[in-house]
Amino acid sequence: MALVQRSELNKVALLIFGLAMFFNGAQARLHLGIVQRSSSTIFDVTKFGAKGNGKLSIDQDGDPNNNAAFIQAWRATCDSNGPAKMVIPPGNFVTSQVVFGGPCRNPNPIIELQGTVVASKDVSTYYSPDWFLIENVNGLSIIGSGTFEGQGKINWQDTDCKNNLPNCVPLPTSLKIHGAAKSAANSIEAIRAINSRFFKV
Repeated sequence: MALVQRSELNKVALLIFGLAMFFNGAQARLHLGIVQRSSSTIFDVTKFGAKGNGKLSIDQDGDPNNNAAFIQAWRATCDSNGPAKMVIPPGNFVTSQVVFGGPCRNPNPIIELQGTVVASKDVSTYYSPDWFLIENVNGLSIIGSGTFEGQGKINWQDTDCKNNLPNCVPLPTSLKIHGAAKSAANSIEAIRAINSRFFKV
């Protein structure tokens, strides 16, 4: 009788152990699945030297420091082998013309704008009629609650595009996406673009 009881207890113990291992394994796999699906490597522009103090800081070559930081954060995001996003945190980040180029190794790069990006007042620092130009990037998402502040009021009186559009020299468009494949959707959600010098997007 005692042998039978011990045998039954052993079976129960094995069953409990097996169930514990099953649920622990399932939980581990579920946890790994969530991490793999939802986590993204974050490249914060401030970690690359960007300053959100509302001031235009110039490097030794005469270029705004924030420009270089933004481009470095973008390159890290674009070249990532896994999910990654570039984050512009709260603050006022002054830049002149910025070009984010592709193609990207990351199939779905994300730019998350939390703060405010402010256009430099000096129009001579813009080499083409675009402020933020994104070229040859597929699957891009621009998200967040932040703002592109074009400071257009400063320069609106310097152009005659309102009355002479075909022949005028246009002021920079705030955000332009160029060269993306039609089959690879790019999306812009929630962000604001105000006081554009020319077109907003």
